[in-house]
Amino acid sequence: MQGGKTVEQQHIDDLQVAVAKLHEDLRNYASLEGENKATVISALLLALSGDPTLLTNLTGSTGEDNRDGDKVFTAIGVELKSDHVRPKSPNSDWNNKISILLNKFSFIKTNVMLNRVNPTLGMTPLKYFATTLEERVLLHFKRNTDYDVLGNFYGEFVKYGGSDGNSLGIVLTPQHITSLMAELIDVQPDDYVLDPACGSASFLISSMHRMLNAVGDNLEKQTEIRQNHLYGVELQEKLFTVATTNMILRGDGKSNLLHGDMFSFSGEYFKTKKNQQSSI
Repeated sequence: MQGGKTVEQQHIDDLQVAVAKLHEDLRNYASLEGENKATVISALLLALSGDPTLLTNLTGSTGEDNRDGDKVFTAIGVELKSDHVRPKSPNSDWNNKISILLNKFSFIKTNVMLNRVNPTLGMTPLKYFATTLEERVLLHFKRNTDYDVLGNFYGEFVKYGGSDGNSLGIVLTPQHITSLMAELIDVQPDDYVLDPACGSASFLISSMHRMLNAVGDNLEKQTEIRQNHLYGVELQEKLFTVATTNMILRGDGKSNLLHGDMFSFSGEYFKTKKNQQSSI
C-alpha cells in the first residue's frame, strides 16, 4: 500500500498520468488527433516489443526508407511474424489480420511531423514517444492485470476529438465494469469467451486475467488459455487494430480476433474454430 492505495492502483495512477501527457504531446509535437494518436501508440508498442534496440536506431535520418517511421514499421513486421506471436500454422485469417494492421500503421513511414527532428525535443517525435512508452507504459503489459492499457489510451484520445468516437457511437466499457462482469459470469479456466463487439478487447482482457489467476503458475494451462479460449469480433478497423495489439502485447499472439460484422459469423463457425484451435 502507498498512501492508502494498492500497488495495482498506484500503477494505474502512474499510467493515467503518462496517458494524459502523451495525449498533449501527440498533439503538440505531431499535430495528431483522435484515432491517429491511438494508432501511433499501438504501432510503437508493437515495434518496441519486436526490436529491443529500436530506440538506439531512431536517429532522425531523412533518407528514403531509412526514416524513423520506416524503422518502426519494419520492427512491427518483425514482431507480427515472430514465432511467439504468429500461429504455428499461419492461415488466411492470420495473414489478413497482419495486412490490416500494417495498412493501418503505414502512414507512420511518411508522416512529416513524426519523422522530422523537432528542435525542442532534439529528436523526432516518434523517438520521443517511443522513449516515453518504453520508460512508463510497456512494463504494464508484462503485469497480469485486467487494466485495459490501450483502451484507456483510446478513450482519452477520442474524448476531446469531437468527430471521432462519439459520432460513431463508440463507447468503451470501463475496466471496473468488465472486471465485475467477468466475476458475475464466473469465468473459469476451461471456459471459452466470445465478445461479438469487442472494441479494445477489455472484456477479453478481464476474462483472461481471471482465468490466468485461477491456474496460477501452470504455464501450459496459461498458454492454452491465451491461445485458444478468447474470441472476439470487431467491425471498426481502428478498434480492431487496438484490440489485436492489446492481446499480442499480453502474450496472446494467437488471438482469435476477427475483423467484421458480428452478424456475419454463425455460432457453428465459432464451434468449428474452437475445435480446430484445440486440435493444434
